[in-house]
Amino acid sequence: MRRETATGSDLSNKSRAASLKEFSIEYPCEALMKGEIKFVADAMLGRLAKWLRVLGYDTLYYRGTEAEPLLSIARREERVLLTRNTRISTEEEAPDVLLISDDHWDAQLRQVVERFNLAEPRRAFTRCVNCNTALWPLSREQAKERVPEHIYHVHLTFRVCPLCQRVYWQGSHQKRMQAMIQGLYSGNGDPS
Repeated sequence: MRRETATGSDLSNKSRAASLKEFSIEYPCEALMKGEIKFVADAMLGRLAKWLRVLGYDTLYYRGTEAEPLLSIARREERVLLTRNTRISTEEEAPDVLLISDDHWDAQLRQVVERFNLAEPRRAFTRCVNCNTALWPLSREQAKERVPEHIYHVHLTFRVCPLCQRVYWQGSHQKRMQAMIQGLYSGNGDPS
């Protein structure tokens, strides 16, 4: 995490009322400064990883319990490490780390969105929630043999994960997820 310091003279006119007090600007990670952010979540954060994928963020889910491989992945791939493990978050050589404080996935998601000031997603529903791979378009004809018949007749657009081959469509489950996302970004209550 990078931290910069400025004096009150660097503030806008509105902020100068508190003037000449030193303040810090905290940059959560280099990836966020470049406009792209990727995550790796530890074994205790499976639902959080899934929801970050729903929002369109490249999010690895590490099922192991050893800290060193997790840290290595985060460093090598320039990912923000999301963890519940307090020992990892205090290591001096740790990459960008966010210690997740809550037990519930919706509060965890809110913590990540607020901490990194993540904008309302433009690429929601573009990653496989199972394996994190970017989804590809799937023609209706290709989907015909891969989805239930009633789904084929009701929906026109399909996507497929090229890795695990899971097929996606905009069903009622996606509408419920969209409502949860709207709740997350509206600030009106829980996303759940």
